[in-house]
Amino acid sequence: MRPSLPIGTTTTSRSVRWQWGSTGPRQAGRLRYFLPLAVVLMIVAVGALLDARGAAPVERPTPEHMPTPGFGPASFAHALADADGRIALGREQMRRLPGEWGPKEILAQGLMAKARLTGSYPMLAEARGLLDEAMAEAPKGAGPLVAHATLAFSTHRLAAVERDIALIEGAAVPPDRLQQSGIAGLVGDIAFYRGDMVEAARQYRRAAGLRDGPAVDYRRAGLAMAQARFADADAAILDMMSDKRPSAPRSLAEAAMQMGGHALAQGRWEEADRWFASADALFPGYWLIAAHRAQAEALTGDPARAAARMAAIAEASNSAEVMDAAAVLYRHLGDRANCLRWAARAGALWEARLRLLPEAAYGHAIEHELAFGTPDRALDLARKNVALRPYGESRLLLASALLMNNRPQDALAEIARAQKSGWRSAPLFAIKAEAAALAGQPALSQASRAEAEAINPRIFDPRTPLVWFAHG
Repeated sequence: MRPSLPIGTTTTSRSVRWQWGSTGPRQAGRLRYFLPLAVVLMIVAVGALLDARGAAPVERPTPEHMPTPGFGPASFAHALADADGRIALGREQMRRLPGEWGPKEILAQGLMAKARLTGSYPMLAEARGLLDEAMAEAPKGAGPLVAHATLAFSTHRLAAVERDIALIEGAAVPPDRLQQSGIAGLVGDIAFYRGDMVEAARQYRRAAGLRDGPAVDYRRAGLAMAQARFADADAAILDMMSDKRPSAPRSLAEAAMQMGGHALAQGRWEEADRWFASADALFPGYWLIAAHRAQAEALTGDPARAAARMAAIAEASNSAEVMDAAAVLYRHLGDRANCLRWAARAGALWEARLRLLPEAAYGHAIEHELAFGTPDRALDLARKNVALRPYGESRLLLASALLMNNRPQDALAEIARAQKSGWRSAPLFAIKAEAAALAGQPALSQASRAEAEAINPRIFDPRTPLVWFAHG
């Protein structure tokens, strides 16, 4: 599900951060224990890569002993070439069959595959336009319904997903059990992002009853992580990896990254590093895995070398998330020039993304504003984000933006809404401790701090703000 800042000066914890600006450091009352979900676990994409489970799970993998991949591109470069081939096929088909909607779906699928690898918003925007055209041109009840729903979900347009699901369920040829399982999973995802974890759990059980498999395991893990049920989250991912049916290298690598994220959320940095190293061995060359490994080095090894590595990854990938992570590391090192340079480059990319696909960009753009921007801008984006997806993570971002605007009571109200939905995490209680202290409630602040440390004993460690990816 879950993507840092500076050495900060605080009143009650290390959560009140400072920013570099034209006039030097300034306080911004912002917890940086809530971080971008930079591993974008594309649940729908995973479901497309993995079929249903085979026999009962066998030996459970460890970071050092992962299953052998069975099919699919063996590296990031191979996966990129595969996506490029699909794009070329789609463009050729469109040239040959200009009046058909099918080639548009082929091209859109290729663009979506490459966007999942590169993080390209322009490719997602092009795919969205193609799929919208194909849907308009196809006969009623036909068209690229699944692709359209998949893209809508990955760009956070939940209402569009619901419309597509209704069309799929009403199609002339009814969905089979596997498709029904996928639909139930999507319905559960929508409930999850609307803050109804009870309904999400019910739909995930329904999906498993129809056709259990790896995509359901990912969903179970995401729900468990949102409730700080780490053992259940680990078990779900390990079940997927222990499957007798071979998995693609990228799928296993993403599962290893997820396990690393689980470890990070509990302050087990060294274990997280081992999982990320395993992911790198399974699917070498992927910039997102490399960024996770650089972050782990900042936590467990040499922050200066980690910053240089992160900057090189940012340059090669042109990822706004990695640029933000580099800026955070340079600020930690006291390197003002490099901090401001990478923050400015990331900010320009976030602005472009907000213009292109605002719903998809809100969450990460908020985090950039909380780290390097202005209180008003952060609060505006956070409110828009909650309006679209009023689940726990969005509410914590809004609470952080409210703290940045010196409104601790309002922040506590948002945190209470997240807790009422069942959300539970170390960042939640760390933000609550900060808000309670600023609201003049020392007892609540102390109790919340203890709850945060019970989940992650390192949540208030001076190095924890360096975590930008896979926060938990």
